[in-house]
Amino acid sequence: MAYTPFVAAGGQDLTPNAFSGVGGNYASEGIISQYQMYKPNELVQVFERHSYAPSFRMMLKTMGFRRGSYAPTVGHYEYPWRKNLVTVGDIITPSAGPGTPVTIELDPSDMYNAGATVNGVAAQASYPIVNEILMFRDGNMAMITAKDTTVTPHQLTLTPLKSTVNLATSVVIGEAYFIATNAWGEGSGLPQGRVPRVIKYQNTFQIVKSASGSTGTELTNQMYFEPVAGKPGSFFGKVNIDTMYRFETECDGALLWGQQINNITEFNQDLGYDVSIHGTEGLIEFASVNGNNETYVPGNYQMSDFNDIAKYYERERIGVNDIITLQGIDINIEVEDVIIDILNGDLAAMLTKKFLWGEGGFGEEFSSMPDESSFALKFDYRAVKKAGYNWLFYHMPVFNENVGAGAPGYDYPGWQVMMPIGYTKDKQSGESRGTVGYEYKVVNGYSREEVIADLSGVGVAGSGSPYRVATSPKDLYQMGMVAEMAFHGTCANHVTLTTPV
Repeated sequence: MAYTPFVAAGGQDLTPNAFSGVGGNYASEGIISQYQMYKPNELVQVFERHSYAPSFRMMLKTMGFRRGSYAPTVGHYEYPWRKNLVTVGDIITPSAGPGTPVTIELDPSDMYNAGATVNGVAAQASYPIVNEILMFRDGNMAMITAKDTTVTPHQLTLTPLKSTVNLATSVVIGEAYFIATNAWGEGSGLPQGRVPRVIKYQNTFQIVKSASGSTGTELTNQMYFEPVAGKPGSFFGKVNIDTMYRFETECDGALLWGQQINNITEFNQDLGYDVSIHGTEGLIEFASVNGNNETYVPGNYQMSDFNDIAKYYERERIGVNDIITLQGIDINIEVEDVIIDILNGDLAAMLTKKFLWGEGGFGEEFSSMPDESSFALKFDYRAVKKAGYNWLFYHMPVFNENVGAGAPGYDYPGWQVMMPIGYTKDKQSGESRGTVGYEYKVVNGYSREEVIADLSGVGVAGSGSPYRVATSPKDLYQMGMVAEMAFHGTCANHVTLTTPV
């Protein structure tokens, strides 16, 4: 039997023209009049063709990773490494033989703003100081015996510790060397100090809105079927719920896919001038720009990929062992298959029997099976412990939505975001803060996390309980939803984004 409106073949239910104008400002009587016929042979219940999964924002909200903010922006500070490598940008004076010094120029990336000016020009600083000792890749060592800060990048004079060492092959352009120690003469003075560096994280708030409306007449037209299960009435009930759902997904999209905006303004007629439209940098942008980025070839994911990320986390000293892994359906299945392959045929017969039958988690509901040759396999891996870290798998439905990020042409079902998730203590207030989450604007009891406006027109004033006050001379009812929120991520070096190639 054919569907009305026409159901398009493929991923989406309906072609745009099948809505006959429902995509406009309001659902009116003319749009839905096709349903207003008495059809006693048809069910009153309307069936949902698709289920809807919890959003990313709901996940953060239920875990408590949200807080109100009265500041115009979101921000915090982070301390980077207390130490630095020394990178060779160029060799100014090469070695003249065993025991002779080498003068190098630092790589420009080793220079940073000192936070002060000299004659109006920002002073540049670099980490190494005189009398520190570098360890080279070949095991030779050299002391920094002079540092020239009158040029940028700074130049260092490196003198081998031993008279028999020739630094000609030890010092290589482009290589970075670590500072092993320092040494000073008897009765010498103190070395130069260092000011700690601070990284500032800042994000902007984004305003998200959704709205729905109906004429007063349409509010009094009851549908034959129930627009919302168990609630007979106007079709506006369905429009209202759909608006709330879209509002939540668009808030979710800001926190997940959002980017900061610096290129769009709009004229506000009420204010009388142009205003900037602000966006918030979401988790994906935060991870891809600032985090650790890894790639994999679909079909070739291996357990060793966890080792590589574990090694990165160990080098970065992230300080925690539990890593939440937000996965699209493709990479989730692929990782599960990797674990299955490890177990396949490599375990003792008794362990395999326990895993598959009775004692291995199927429970008593399978105890009535006639014989042990008739069993069902159960594969459902929620976590794996590898290389000292606990990888906790969480399936991200939003990566796979057929009318969203999972649509043909996008590869988000193969994306994976890894990060520690938990709380850290605010050093100033002593309060626990989520390592990832969102903030919403609030002050003096007025919160913009979720604002719902009920705008009754003159035709619907006096209805409802308590009685509404007309807010418009038009015979029109409107419902609006507004949120103002910002994503807040911490320590991007803890976040690993894995994408297919």
